[in-house]
Amino acid sequence: MKHLSSVMAVVMALVVVRIGWANFTLNCDEHLDVISPHDVGHLNHRSTATIMVGGELRQLYVRDGAEVRVLSGGKVGPGVYAGLYVDDIGSATGSATILGGEVWTLYANDYSTVNVTGGEVWRLGAKAVSVISVSGGEVTNLHTHGSSNTDISGGIIGRLASDDRSVVDISGGSLNTLDCQEFSRVTFHGYDFFTTSPARLEDDQVVGYGRLSGKWFDGSSWTVNINRNDGRIRVIPEPSTLALLTFGALGLLAYGWRRRR
Repeated sequence: MKHLSSVMAVVMALVVVRIGWANFTLNCDEHLDVISPHDVGHLNHRSTATIMVGGELRQLYVRDGAEVRVLSGGKVGPGVYAGLYVDDIGSATGSATILGGEVWTLYANDYSTVNVTGGEVWRLGAKAVSVISVSGGEVTNLHTHGSSNTDISGGIIGRLASDDRSVVDISGGSLNTLDCQEFSRVTFHGYDFFTTSPARLEDDQVVGYGRLSGKWFDGSSWTVNINRNDGRIRVIPEPSTLALLTFGALGLLAYGWRRRR
């Protein structure tokens, strides 16, 4: 009996280890709270998963209306060739929300959506017609391709590289370096824009490379280093700023009209 108990203990230990690093696949409305290490996960057909403290995945695929949320303490992709892949298959849109934790690589494909509000993402890529929103957290490398749309309203971005026909709108946060090329468009929404030579402003367009500085609508100052400018970089005052300028101009006109009378 003692020998049998020892064998059973070993078998149970092996089972626990295997479960701890096993693959999983969720379908339909299934949900999983990931609180232990796994190799590969697949979320399909409106399924959901939350990666929590202790949860770790080498690779995770989110498809066809499925959704994943990464919380503080969760980890995805410890290596260059592993990470989180968000795809759209069919009419539903796969999505990922990064609230905290660490994500090594995150690729948004097809019609998928990704929201980064916290945590750390080392490499974030937007392809096809995916939609990216960054309002917090830290993204070391952000690369936009295809006809993707990216909105940056907060957080820390180390490097932004935009190409193809991707569109990027920036209204807050911190951006260190920018490479804009091909037919891509990057627009800064703020005020008090100015450039450092050899870059220069021509109307609302930044020509050449150098430094671009300004203020966000909350009054905070920012500076970005433009390393490459083969696409289109624009600066547009916020609507409220335009409204203030308009009211100011109207006030001056009214004052002049009263003086003439």
